[in-house]
Amino acid sequence: MLDKLCSRVTEAEDRIGMAEDQLVDLDSRVVKLRKENDFLMESLVKRRKEYDRVKTELRSKDIPFALLHPATLRITLPDGGRRFFQTPKEAAAFLRETPAGT
Repeated sequence: MLDKLCSRVTEAEDRIGMAEDQLVDLDSRVVKLRKENDFLMESLVKRRKEYDRVKTELRSKDIPFALLHPATLRITLPDGGRRFFQTPKEAAAFLRETPAGT
């Protein structure tokens, strides 16, 4: 009877050890994911910030716009049409080429 009890205790200790190992592995994966998430957020903030000059120009010209997720600029034209830009460079070129009020 004592042998059976000792055997169960040993089995329980083994299971606890395996669970601890899995917890450590899971914890390390969570830390890795958090670091990746931080990097992605920093990258996204940087990409969105690159539109600041274009947004300032759009505001000064009273041109409606929205910065969509993740970093796409939408400009609403006077005729109600919409243009989408994936980079600030594209948007700036469009503003240079488009006459005021168009």
